[in-house]
Amino acid sequence: NIDTVKMCGFEGQEMRLSKIAYGTLVFLAMGISIFSLHYFITGSKFAPGQLGPLFDAHPMLFLLHVGGGFVALTMGVLQFMPRTRRSSWHRRAGKAYVMACLLGGIGGIGIAAFSKSGLVAQTGFLTLAVLWILATLKGYAAIQKRDIARHRIWMWRSYGMTSGAITLRLILPIGSILGVDFAILYPFTAWASWISSLMIAELLRRWLDRAPTTPREVSA
Repeated sequence: NIDTVKMCGFEGQEMRLSKIAYGTLVFLAMGISIFSLHYFITGSKFAPGQLGPLFDAHPMLFLLHVGGGFVALTMGVLQFMPRTRRSSWHRRAGKAYVMACLLGGIGGIGIAAFSKSGLVAQTGFLTLAVLWILATLKGYAAIQKRDIARHRIWMWRSYGMTSGAITLRLILPIGSILGVDFAILYPFTAWASWISSLMIAELLRRWLDRAPTTPREVSA
């Protein structure tokens, strides 16, 4: 009927918007993760703000966090593709993602513990690292029990926190352009970066769960 045709057309628009949004996410995840590799090449030379001295004092922790984040960002973003979810690659890449989150989270805990950025920023990044590890482990435990629905929920949350690396690198330069003092901007970003990305991931997952995926479901 006419209503069904209209809904199918609206669904097509949503699919196009989803593809654009996903393409943007892939571009940002790949770009930021590749850019972060400069720490392995140049050390603290291009590290912003207080990160330079922190890198020089604890390079192994820093590289552990950066390396884990690189693998998690790149592997994780590809796991949302329907084609990869139905392949053995999804399982192998998923294990690499889990390991990367654990290593990156451990590095993050160490960096937060030794950071001189103040209690607010330290607590923000420490909370992120701990919750990142816990969410990833809960997602992994769920799939070991063949609980695909719960696995999906927790992995969305895990990658939402992984994507905090993206929002952090958006908030900091925007804040700097607006003239926000770094002493205020950095503690704010320590919380806002991962909370905002986690909220976006959670809202997007719930929206996708409610959205019809076929004309038959639209009609129903």
